[in-house]
Amino acid sequence: MLIIGGALSALRSQIERVALSDSKVLITGPTGAGKELVAQEIHRLSYRAQKPLVTINCAALTDSLLETELFGHIKGSFTGAYRDQRGKLEQAHLGTIFLDEIGDMALSTQARVLRFLESGEIQPVGDAVVRKVEVRVITATSADLQEMVSQRSFRKDLYYRIKVLHIEVPPLKDHTRDIPELVEHFSKMLTGSNGREPLVLSNKALAVLQSYDWPGNVRELKNVVENLVLGRQPVDSGDLPREILEQSGSISEMEKGGLAETATLDLNKLYRRITEGGESFWELVYPAYMNRDLTKRQARVLIDRALRETRGNYKAVARLLNVGDTLKEYKRFLNFIRKYDLKMPFMEYRMPKLR
Repeated sequence: MLIIGGALSALRSQIERVALSDSKVLITGPTGAGKELVAQEIHRLSYRAQKPLVTINCAALTDSLLETELFGHIKGSFTGAYRDQRGKLEQAHLGTIFLDEIGDMALSTQARVLRFLESGEIQPVGDAVVRKVEVRVITATSADLQEMVSQRSFRKDLYYRIKVLHIEVPPLKDHTRDIPELVEHFSKMLTGSNGREPLVLSNKALAVLQSYDWPGNVRELKNVVENLVLGRQPVDSGDLPREILEQSGSISEMEKGGLAETATLDLNKLYRRITEGGESFWELVYPAYMNRDLTKRQARVLIDRALRETRGNYKAVARLLNVGDTLKEYKRFLNFIRKYDLKMPFMEYRMPKLR
């Protein structure tokens, strides 16, 4: 379970206490913070653990489809209903139903869910028969339900029905000291099945990660780790994604705008050898990068300069950097810069703005 690190010890204890109860639980917190993981852990620690845990994302479905998914339907109840279908609530019988992003549920569906919570009964769409279902209900939202209640976009009676117990999952920026343990966990999870070595971060890279705000929370960190394990080891701060370096203040204003002052001479010489001297990208840049003689930041500076000269045209960049004349070489170049996070959005170089 991803409730890892000393900063989350109180959350772990709360989950363990809540799991012993059978009351309804509302989990709140920002997108990507791990609300679904909390729901999974509550179910795993409960006496219902051997029964189904059924999850439905209320934000991912249209209003009519969500109602059908929750309560089911019988054959012929609407166009396209070619057979009976059990709803998620019935599928979760004796187990747990997890309603993620319940704040996105339409008022009409909220009314049906409220009736179910009050009676424990469901009625599939088109069916005259009422069925009894016994489940534990866990809900989650990244929205402010109290504000939605005041705006009458969420039912007040439903709000109090689902919030018998409440767990608040903090954003990652509030427990960044847990990042080393989270990185280690994700690294082992992502490399365990493919034979790759777990991620090794320099102290400087780790410090940059801990100074970043993580707007995408734990989910964003997992994505970053997944990208880094594909690259070279160990990972230094220059190997981190550009947006993290910029937001954490690890890139100077000069670096953001183009060539870094500390490497101007060498990079200028390297750039001219390729663009004026006719030497190949694969002979100069690629081996230097793979041998760590050229940092990610420096490689980005070279590509940034080529993008500026070609106004964001990657095919022209490939010609300028002597990547090769064939489609195969062009694709190889694109795959290389994607894999190592060297590819930058071309539209930034086509828009008339100061950089």
